[in-house]
Amino acid sequence: MEISMKEYNLKSFKSKDLWSWEEIIGKIEDLESENDSLKEKIEDIKEDIKSNFKPMTVAEQVDIDDKDFLDEDFLK
Repeated sequence: MEISMKEYNLKSFKSKDLWSWEEIIGKIEDLESENDSLKEKIEDIKEDIKSNFKPMTVAEQVDIDDKDFLDEDFLK
């Protein structure tokens, strides 16, 4: 038995109009596997960001230091 997927607005089933149940189940399994893989990548990226994050002051962000505004002769 084949199912017409043409009437559904699903990107994953646009490649053809008629799908068998086995093909539909296979496509769902592929999508779930891809979804799990992407979730894992997101978690890895979140961990990378968390472990590499160092709060920066505004001065560091714009590469300005207080010493840039002080007269060196004044400090002597």
